[in-house]
Amino acid sequence: MSAWGLTMRGMGDTTAYLRRGIREIICLALFFFTFLACEYLFDVRMAEFVSPNEVVIYESLVIGASVIGFFVRPILYYRRPHAIDATSDVTGVLLVAALLLLIMAVQVEVVIAGGLVACCALGYCGSTAHANFARRFARTPCLARAAALSYAMGVLVQVLNHMVMPVGIPQQAVLVVCAIAQVASSRSEVIRVSAFASMAMHWLPSIIRRFREERPDVDVDIRMADHIRSPYELLAQGKMDVIFVSHQEEESGYEWIHLYDDPMYAVLPKDYPIDGRTGYPLGEFDGRDFIMPAQGFDKDIMRIFNRVGVKPHILPTAVDDPTVISMVEHGLGVSMMTELTLRGRGDGVLLVPVEPKSARELGMAVRAGEGRQASLQQFLECAQTVLTELEPK
Repeated sequence: MSAWGLTMRGMGDTTAYLRRGIREIICLALFFFTFLACEYLFDVRMAEFVSPNEVVIYESLVIGASVIGFFVRPILYYRRPHAIDATSDVTGVLLVAALLLLIMAVQVEVVIAGGLVACCALGYCGSTAHANFARRFARTPCLARAAALSYAMGVLVQVLNHMVMPVGIPQQAVLVVCAIAQVASSRSEVIRVSAFASMAMHWLPSIIRRFREERPDVDVDIRMADHIRSPYELLAQGKMDVIFVSHQEEESGYEWIHLYDDPMYAVLPKDYPIDGRTGYPLGEFDGRDFIMPAQGFDKDIMRIFNRVGVKPHILPTAVDDPTVISMVEHGLGVSMMTELTLRGRGDGVLLVPVEPKSARELGMAVRAGEGRQASLQQFLECAQTVLTELEPK
């Protein structure tokens, strides 16, 4: 392919990225404009009451107040995620009220108070706008171009507002309208997902792709589970909206949605004397050197062994799934893993279904007893639909 062809393709990819993220670009541009315009409005109003040198001091004070808003939003996101929407609504009301106060105030103390509240609220809105922007563009090749476009748009609106709009109420009206638009556009829904590695690898890409086609306005954040209990803990703490896990009866406080019964397979060295059998009796694990998957993910396996009274000799290891398979391949022991975990990894070992047939129950868990947002319900339904296509019964 020619260099011209590569260039044209790169331009097409950039255009597609920018088009998908146009909402985030506009939201950040509105923040740049409202922040600059608010700062200018504060300076103009303060100049009516104090000397130019004092204006600079008070301007620094109110701009510094925006730092509070910038910190509040990430703290809420990680500590009180379900308070984000309510806080955003309150912040929007405070921002508009503070701007109106700045415009109509007749006392210097009221102007200062309005400036402090407005900049603090703008800090919160700016933190939200930057977070949404980063989520959309951080892993794309056009982050710098998108950021430059946002800044240029914001500055251009500021210039046009001063050059085209009459001084006074018309300019102030543009500021208030843009502030309202920024608050409205900065609300971005995010569905937070935690999943076992096998489910994240084989299922979530297809689910998220389908969901994006249905709801391009909703983002999906994924966290891989490093322990079988960690997704349940995150769900209980309100840090996750839905988790893709195996069913654990001892956990409570959640609603379970069944997706798939993931069959167990014996993982054996290639030279294991299977003697033409199509199944591997669970009792044959008894007393054998057994390589257990990473600690925490052994609960599904031990539940099956305890049910049939099998006690293998579990080797003292704490390794991931590919390492377990490699150790079996080199004759260091045997193991038992699920079909989904082994998918695409079993070339160097012998995989035989266990007898009697055993499986781990995979599904989704959401918090019980809570009103469910429409986007989350749509995501759950999308996941169920995609799974019936990926894992037909």
